[in-house]
Amino acid sequence: MLQIIELLQGIELGYRLAVIAAIIVVDWVLGILLALRSGEFQWTELPRFLWTNVFRYGGGYAAMQVVFQFGELLNLGELGLVLDEAVIASAWAAVCVKFVADVVAKVRELWSLFAK
Repeated sequence: MLQIIELLQGIELGYRLAVIAAIIVVDWVLGILLALRSGEFQWTELPRFLWTNVFRYGGGYAAMQVVFQFGELLNLGELGLVLDEAVIASAWAAVCVKFVADVVAKVRELWSLFAK
């Protein structure tokens, strides 16, 4: 039990989670601007991004990182460290690509709306 507590204290989500959070905020702001510009903005929809983006993607990534750090308890040695980092980095890259694509699409849509 003490080993689990020490492991939890050592979890470091680091810069990757901060990057995900920053991209989500940019996506959210662009979504608000699009909704305002198109006249479809609704105050009641504003907090939806917490569930659709923050909890699903940011929370999912953070949970995955915590679970893989528990893998250290299996004592897989070097192989475990390589597999952990490969899976976590791949998940991070996938989330970033998804949100960057969303941001690019929203910027293009905003550009076309303001160009009119």
